[in-house]
Amino acid sequence: MAGQDFQNEIDNNLYDADIICLCISKHFLASSECKKEKVNAIKLKREKVVSVIPIILSDCGWSDDKDISPLLALPTDGKPISKFGNSDAAWKDVYQGLKRVIENENKIAKLKLSKEFLFFLQNTELLTQAHSQKEEVLLDDIFVYPELSKYDDLKEYRKKESSEKLIKAFGDYSKILIAGEEQSGKTTLCKKLLIELRQKKFVPIYVACKKRHFRWRIKNKISEEFKKQYSHEIPFEEIDAERIR
Repeated sequence: MAGQDFQNEIDNNLYDADIICLCISKHFLASSECKKEKVNAIKLKREKVVSVIPIILSDCGWSDDKDISPLLALPTDGKPISKFGNSDAAWKDVYQGLKRVIENENKIAKLKLSKEFLFFLQNTELLTQAHSQKEEVLLDDIFVYPELSKYDDLKEYRKKESSEKLIKAFGDYSKILIAGEEQSGKTTLCKKLLIELRQKKFVPIYVACKKRHFRWRIKNKISEEFKKQYSHEIPFEEIDAERIR
């Protein structure tokens, strides 16, 4: 509608989307607005595991774009729709590719944490009697994001940082090590991290072991814990590795 802030509307739609399709042509690659929206889409892919799918409309230099080129494009093998002899066949290929993505998204959405594991995540142990108005005190009732001291790979101090900010920017890190004294809240923070990552459609898995070495491969241990912590609508082997945290 005339007078509306269309950019805010686009940004809101991007943030709410489960799947974002980038319709790629030379006009897309030349558009500053499209490039901004592409950057936002890639950011959401890291933060919320939004599926970002390039659909190649016509011959252009998309394979030189560092954000788009790593993504598996449609139609199959990134063949431009304009190069198909029959455009209906091209769009059917796109349809089938999108259908597979949607079916997978639906399976991931149906994954539920088991009742036993949810109890573990919400259990506040010693604080059960701390609230006069509740018979049962859950983690969500009392959790306050602790402040962390941030160090780099060389163990050099950088700055203080809220753990809430860490959780929101979790996709920006390949690995995070949380260290501290006993009873300092490390386990509670990991529980909260797992709950919030699941809300963002990641498939986080909690693995605890006091031994320094597993007797089996870590992948087997993760698979075993997945079966305990989740309902089994989708086999562990079918979950995209970038979703698992």
